[in-house]
Amino acid sequence: MNIKVTVDIRDRHLISLCKKIFKDVEVKQLTIGDLHIYKDEHVILLERKSIRDLFQSIVTNRLWDQLARMLAVEELEGYTVRRRMLLIHGSLKSLVLERAWWGGRDSSTLWAQLMGALQEIVFVYETAVFIAENDDAETQFIRILARREAEGKNDKTPEPRWFRRSKPAIPSKDAKIYLLSSIPQVGDKLARQLLEHFGTIAKIANSRPEELMRVPLVGEKKARVIYEIFH
Repeated sequence: MNIKVTVDIRDRHLISLCKKIFKDVEVKQLTIGDLHIYKDEHVILLERKSIRDLFQSIVTNRLWDQLARMLAVEELEGYTVRRRMLLIHGSLKSLVLERAWWGGRDSSTLWAQLMGALQEIVFVYETAVFIAENDDAETQFIRILARREAEGKNDKTPEPRWFRRSKPAIPSKDAKIYLLSSIPQVGDKLARQLLEHFGTIAKIANSRPEELMRVPLVGEKKARVIYEIFH
């Protein structure tokens, strides 16, 4: 990939992870963020937090200081900052329930605080938030991020994507029989006979009562019911 990756020397977990993904990884002390991805004249800044570190840094206000400094930077080492991201590693639900249990606090209050913090990160600090619940998810996130940046996929114009109908849950003929059998006084057996005689539901719907009566088991009363359903 035509990119350069730099990881903060203090984040040993991220260093180990990136070395499994990329052939060349530069490791040094970073003043902003934990991971930089360079492509052409642009750089992507990524701050990584474990879920526990996220909660703690919100309480101490350290997170807001880090995000504010990341937001203030427009250029880094001659590269224009293209994107700012926060990658959260771990399960939000697990930690909220744990803190609610041990801290004796209402989980709804904790969720409200967390959701408010996440919205502030996105809207106020203009930083995209991603959550990777385990090491595999985190690895795939960084791998895909680097590949999409290298291929320019994160900067492309949205493509028109037409809705693709899924395959019917049941075969077409069975669906027609099911529809016909839902008519009062028409069961599965008669529905099959009607379909075999006329071929299509449209022809059944357009038939007069006397034409419907040519089908075995269809008397005048049933013919009238079927006719009135479609007219």
